[in-house]
Amino acid sequence: MTLFRSNVTLFSDRIRHVIGDELHKCWRLSHIADLFNISEITVRKRLEAENTTFHDIILNCRMNKSLELISQGDAHIN
Repeated sequence: MTLFRSNVTLFSDRIRHVIGDELHKCWRLSHIADLFNISEITVRKRLEAENTTFHDIILNCRMNKSLELISQGDAHIN
């Protein structure tokens, strides 16, 4: 039996990486389309093929960052 690790990077992961680096920005689908030099509909279709949406990715990035800050213990929740 052979085990291997896939080198395939999901499109949604590439978007998460971009958004995660600058989570403070007000991201729009058009920004991502411009960054990847593709149309907005292509972004939507590629994400749909991965069973996700742009909104889901942004929400997931924000939730993960929140969890990270809370876990560090020095963040306060108001």
